[in-house]
Amino acid sequence: MRSRSPFLALTAAPCLGLALAAALPAQVPDEHRAPPAPRLLLVPDRVFDGVSEAARSGWVVLVEGERIAAAG
Repeated sequence: MRSRSPFLALTAAPCLGLALAAALPAQVPDEHRAPPAPRLLLVPDRVFDGVSEAARSGWVVLVEGERIAAAG
C-alpha cells in the first residue's frame, strides 16, 4: 500500500478552511447585512486637492459614508 504524502495532509486542511471561509459571506441573509454607505456627489466651483498650490476648477468629489471615495 502507498502511504499518503505528508504534504497532502498539511495542505488539504488549510485549503478546505479557506474554501469554507470564502463561502460564508455569501450565506449571510440580506436583512443582516449593513446597508450601503450613502453616496454624495459634490460639484463645487473649485476643489483644493492638497497637492498643488492652486484650486482645481471643474472637479467633482464623490463621498461614500464618511470618506472621500474619488475626486477629479
